Amino acid sequence: MISKFEDILCFNNGFLRVHKSYIVNLENVVVLNKSNGGSLELNFGYQIPVSSDKIQYILDEIQIIKR
Repeated sequence: MISKFEDILCFNNGFLRVHKSYIVNLENVVVLNKSNGGSLELNFGYQIPVSSDKIQYILDEIQIIKR
């Protein structure tokens, strides 16, 4: 089910699938924590887990969005 949303949201729209259960708007990322498997802190204090194999990809995408 989430893959359908991923197809719609993640194509050049600033959204990224960061975990098998989460898609986030990269504009709302405050901090990427690499410890304990990795997590994103979003606006309003939300903590979202990230797949450890996607950490570098997420960092790269955040760099692009924040420019």
